[in-house]
Amino acid sequence: MWKLSFHIYKMKITTQILKIAAIAAGLLLIGLIVCPNLPGLGKVNPNQLLLEAKATQKRAKGVICQLPKDTSGFTPLVEGKDTIAGHEAWTLRLKPKAKRLPWSQYWIDEKTKAVVAFRKWDGHNNMVRSGKL
Repeated sequence: MWKLSFHIYKMKITTQILKIAAIAAGLLLIGLIVCPNLPGLGKVNPNQLLLEAKATQKRAKGVICQLPKDTSGFTPLVEGKDTIAGHEAWTLRLKPKAKRLPWSQYWIDEKTKAVVAFRKWDGHNNMVRSGKL
């Protein structure tokens, strides 16, 4: 009789653990859907920011760094905001779609959409070049 009671008790604990795990997974999924970007970044579209920065670069003379012409092998990500040389700027990362390839970060002026700083990394996460205004 006590063996049966122990078995039922063990099943109840297992069921509770599974319920807790399901709730945790659900909350994680809701968090990713509701807040896919960091809070406070607003509605900044990384693809649009990249296009605007490229357009600004074409019109500008003496730019600090050339954005890649072909960005199809990268996923643009807005990582946050920063102040560079007095410019409020978005931090844009170009993450390669394939692992172990070089990647880069650009600080794009919030108003003018010009590149005000950059960092370039090799495929092993070693910084190889950087610059700013």
